[in-house]
Amino acid sequence: MDDQLLPRDALHPPLTEAGEALLGVLHQAQSIDRDPDLDTADKESRLRSLEEASNGGTPPDGLEKPVAALRDYTAANGIAAHHVRHLLQARIKVAGGFHCRSWSDLLVFCSFAAAPIGRFLLEAAGEDTPVARPALEALFTARLILFFVRDCKRDYGERDRLFLPEDWFKEASISPDRLTSSAAVGQTRAVLDRVLDATDHLLREAVPLPTLIEDRGLRQTAAEILYRTQMLSMALKRRDPLAGAVEPGWWEKTIWRLKSYLIGLLK
Repeated sequence: MDDQLLPRDALHPPLTEAGEALLGVLHQAQSIDRDPDLDTADKESRLRSLEEASNGGTPPDGLEKPVAALRDYTAANGIAAHHVRHLLQARIKVAGGFHCRSWSDLLVFCSFAAAPIGRFLLEAAGEDTPVARPALEALFTARLILFFVRDCKRDYGERDRLFLPEDWFKEASISPDRLTSSAAVGQTRAVLDRVLDATDHLLREAVPLPTLIEDRGLRQTAAEILYRTQMLSMALKRRDPLAGAVEPGWWEKTIWRLKSYLIGLLK
């Protein structure tokens, strides 16, 4: 998930090093979360140790190298440690399962699980954060919610994680158990569409983002991630995430890379 939320191939200098440092620790957190040999208590313990290590504590065994790389990068570039801590706290929260009660609950969760990535990148690029921060936070929040829609069947059926608003299922007079069906029909599809429509509002907030950023590398990175996210939104509206994998095609990827390159040159 982390490699998709912040895709490595979308990072442009000077953010390549920043992204690698951040993703090195987030990838380890994801590995802990998905380790079938760890029970919930063990996962939470190792994730808490990783969180503490990101702020100067002793890292879990075997994770010294990625933690050191992140610490060195943040210290050298004056990046606040709490961005990474918030991302790891979100991992801890869902380790034993998670049910989102409402849209507002989902946005609060994303303020820990997604928005800090945008804040981290802004500081890494030395940008004026009050100008671009709201749009960049909206982008990563929208991106994560779209992944939740895409992966809702597996998250709910295999991990007891419901990242879609539970009260919207109640209002539609259906159970979230419908997410384990072979197809999203009727009210199930209506709930998914409601989430996608709400996410469109976040994407609209993110649209001006490339024009708000001075650093060329961050501008290209943000533009490419924005176009990828818009393409995923369109794909999820056309296709059924309960029926099979939903991913943009190669021609869509070619278009977003070209667009992001041009955006980087124009400002």
